[in-house]
Amino acid sequence: MLGVPAADVPGGRRRDLARGRGPARSGGSCVLGRDVPSRPCLRSIGARAGDIRRIFATETIALATAGWLIAIPLGYLLDRLVVWLVKTVVNEDVPVTFRPVNLPIALAGTILLALLITPVPVRHAVHYKPGEALRYT
Repeated sequence: MLGVPAADVPGGRRRDLARGRGPARSGGSCVLGRDVPSRPCLRSIGARAGDIRRIFATETIALATAGWLIAIPLGYLLDRLVVWLVKTVVNEDVPVTFRPVNLPIALAGTILLALLITPVPVRHAVHYKPGEALRYT
């Protein structure tokens, strides 16, 4: 229930909404015309636990890869900026060592870290009761 204080939600759902669980967390409602319904709504329309796990895994890998694609060039530019500042301010040459072999290692580490963080929200989404997703939306 967006726009309704958690204290006004019937049925003792205040604790769940305050923790960020439930349909209010996603900011949306269970409208089937939307492109991507929220995960609890997917449970209410028949998605199995494995389906939700696959959705989380796909989103996690996609977001981690996008973050990596943004962070690598940004990090390289920041490195060049720091080297330029050191050369300008301190008048000292600092070698720039950029080894391309580190790129796949950084990608693997980024994806691994993202996948290690994902099980907690997956557990909440998988164990959400289908009827609860529709009750307060």
